[in-house]
Amino acid sequence: THTLIMIDGYKDSDYVSILHALCPELKTAEKGKPLYLRKLPFLRNIITIESSQNGCLSWQEALDYAENTPVDAVYRRSAMLNKHDVCNMQYTSGT
Repeated sequence: THTLIMIDGYKDSDYVSILHALCPELKTAEKGKPLYLRKLPFLRNIITIESSQNGCLSWQEALDYAENTPVDAVYRRSAMLNKHDVCNMQYTSGT
């Protein structure tokens, strides 16, 4: 998977700090450009729900891309999808 959609943290877990410790390249990454991170070589995009971070799109900025994306580009991309493609949505209740 090449896109991470994340919240800033939960309870005493600070996901933003963890991400910055893992990927110091984010400090100089340009927002809206593909990421190239040494420790996460396949990750190209990070979308943050709650805050604005260097190298990451905010949720609203990601939604705004829809306004500038031609419909034919959406159809081309959807034609490349397969029902067996990997998608991981992870949630834990902490138990």
